[in-house]
Amino acid sequence: MRYRSQRLIGREREISRLAVALEAAARGHSRRVLLSGVGGIGTSRLVDDAKQRVGRLSHPFRVIDCQAVPGQAAVPYAPIVAGLRPFLASLDDAELGRVVGSAIEPLGHLMPELVGRLGPPTSRRLTIAPDRRTAWLNEAIRGLLERAGEHAPVMLVMQDIHHADGGTRELTTFLARVARPARLCLIITFGSDALTRGHPVLTDLATMAQSSDPPDRLELEPLARSELVQLITEIEGERPTAAAVLLVADRSGGNPLFAEEILAARRELSSVSLGASLQELVSARLARRSPECRRLLRLLAPAGQPLSEGEITAAVEVFERLAVTLPPRSSSLPRRANGGLEPDLQAGLYEAHEHGFVIPRLDGRLELRHELIAGAIEADLLPHQRRRHHEAIAEALADRPAEALPHWRAANRPEAALDAAIAAATLADELDSPAD
Repeated sequence: MRYRSQRLIGREREISRLAVALEAAARGHSRRVLLSGVGGIGTSRLVDDAKQRVGRLSHPFRVIDCQAVPGQAAVPYAPIVAGLRPFLASLDDAELGRVVGSAIEPLGHLMPELVGRLGPPTSRRLTIAPDRRTAWLNEAIRGLLERAGEHAPVMLVMQDIHHADGGTRELTTFLARVARPARLCLIITFGSDALTRGHPVLTDLATMAQSSDPPDRLELEPLARSELVQLITEIEGERPTAAAVLLVADRSGGNPLFAEEILAARRELSSVSLGASLQELVSARLARRSPECRRLLRLLAPAGQPLSEGEITAAVEVFERLAVTLPPRSSSLPRRANGGLEPDLQAGLYEAHEHGFVIPRLDGRLELRHELIAGAIEADLLPHQRRRHHEAIAEALADRPAEALPHWRAANRPEAALDAAIAAATLADELDSPAD
């Protein structure tokens, strides 16, 4: 039995639509697709499946994955830098010079390591008016993507732009409006339930729709009952009973994440009446975990972004300093350290991974399986606990003020929040991101 399906269930219509867009991009007709859905409906799973499919082609796409996360919503161009860095690092110097071309000045301003590899611009430094610098950078990134597509088509994914910073949103809007020929397929995802009144992405979507060639729109719908049967079979390893199908269909409403949590709670809490909301299900499952596991999850949940083991250790040190009692333990036996985390946290990590709360990342950082699960775990904290957790995370990220800013605010530390806000604004000014 598993806690999540290892393959994508349903979504044949959406996969077909994406295939048409990718095929057009491979022929040199750039396509843009807006992919949306409520939280947990599976936009990320669909994108992951598409990335795997294009990677298995005889002539694979170059995939550039740019993921926006809530904890970095104040960091200018954080998603695009995180997506471009590994792609550019994989190129040799000759190919890198060809792809970057004459855009070394604006791109080197964003990623200084490019100047280290290619050297400073050979031509005279340009003087760009402040109100034109954003457009200059956007055009430079578009040119980089077009040149990258000359050798292999490019699939650029901008995930969860409702969490993105202002500079990234402006860049995404620019790329979605430009329809000139290129071997480029742009896929933009966002949570439709996250776009509350006044959300800036609403304005961006209206601007995209007003272009002469607007992007295609795809809205993910809930899974049908037959697809839920497939999902349950994939997770539990056997065909479900009619009672199980009725329970999952009624409680989940066809939302795959909710269905997975219902199945997990049904398995772990067989003698307990299951709650109706995701928060109740997650809280009930969390109560069954060991103190070490709860301690780790309650540090990861408020972060809003993946954390390295070093950042978790730093946050733990601050949290224990603020605490009045020692951290609880489920075992009186000594544990040996194995890796960067202290032994108790390492035991909690093993348990969290075993029960489907934490998923591994290729870069070694730790993150919860979904932001809705993180929100449910954070909501389970008492107010004074929540403030201490946010303060611990803020101190662990103190060298990155834009990321520490929301945690200082949540910890009710206005003086530290003001200092972080000024430092973050200075960084945004240096990176020519006036929207931030």
